[in-house]
Amino acid sequence: MCENTPFPVDVALYVRVEPAHEALEHLKKKKKTAEAQYREWIENDEDVPLELEKDLASVSSLERKLRSRQPLVAETGGREK
Repeated sequence: MCENTPFPVDVALYVRVEPAHEALEHLKKKKKTAEAQYREWIENDEDVPLELEKDLASVSSLERKLRSRQPLVAETGGREK
């Protein structure tokens, strides 16, 4: 991306590294909330937001990575989250 420019570019990347066991606990809480929201949408016979469906679909993959002890690395956009 930046290496293809005809001029020098400085890039700052802010990341947060969370140990796997902590990230897994946070993921479990968020998954529980998302599943409750999903059930609420379904029970009210409403369309489930696509973002919620995508998030729930990606949970199992992330859980596998965290269970294999891989840390969670997330960009923070220069802000602590």
